[in-house]
Amino acid sequence: MDKVKECVNCGATISAEDTECPYCHYMQYDAAEARYMDTLESMNDSMGSLDRNTRKIARKDIVRSVLITLAAAAVFAGIGILSGIAHEKADSYYYGEKNRIVKGFDWYDANADELDKAYSDKDFAGIYKIINADSKGPYYGILHNWEHYDIYQIYTGSYYRFEQYMADEDRDRQYVFEALYRNAISTLELEYKKDSNASKLYSKCSDEEKKIVDGWLDNVKRFLTDDAGLTEALCRADYYALYSTGYMDYSKASEYAEKYYNAKGGAQ
Repeated sequence: MDKVKECVNCGATISAEDTECPYCHYMQYDAAEARYMDTLESMNDSMGSLDRNTRKIARKDIVRSVLITLAAAAVFAGIGILSGIAHEKADSYYYGEKNRIVKGFDWYDANADELDKAYSDKDFAGIYKIINADSKGPYYGILHNWEHYDIYQIYTGSYYRFEQYMADEDRDRQYVFEALYRNAISTLELEYKKDSNASKLYSKCSDEEKKIVDGWLDNVKRFLTDDAGLTEALCRADYYALYSTGYMDYSKASEYAEKYYNAKGGAQ
């Protein structure tokens, strides 16, 4: 599993892109700051040369982006009165952001068809690889306007790790079983916690996308019932017990997983 990090609050392994931990919902300030900075977009003369699809994506945020950029410039100007150096920093930042925006459009132009094809094939692991192929990653201020970005966020925040562990050749081992159980229970927030970030993203998905997410939930429940031996009622009880404080109790989750693992006879 590449491009991951530990949650600064609960220590869970999460995507490096996550601005909020999908387990404890604690803000990840480094990713949140990067996402915020990505919204400081400024349009330039190169917009005229962009293809129709790219311009359509960018147009949604032009007004908001200009206002935010002007506000940021005003802040820099105010600081400049006191420090005498902010003007130079503002110019440096502006041209740096301008360069990032142009590169972001270039990245989208080069990868849009491949992203759409991967979605058409329901290959979300492939989408993940495309987006994370470049060590610097895409420009998220642009990517978040991709029409399937909401379901992609659900995938990376709720299902990606479960899917990876299900494909693990050592999935009959206790540590993999525990990881599958923990991630499966976490994914149930889509059904049990209607105010979660994942649930809000789900509400914005198209009917087709909702069917895909519903299929992910079915896979998670199938593991919990067939592999772990839980009933639907026990799945719900475990979810609320493990999230009684609002955050997953990892110690209790390990205890539960060990109990279910041993009850199924351990490694077969």
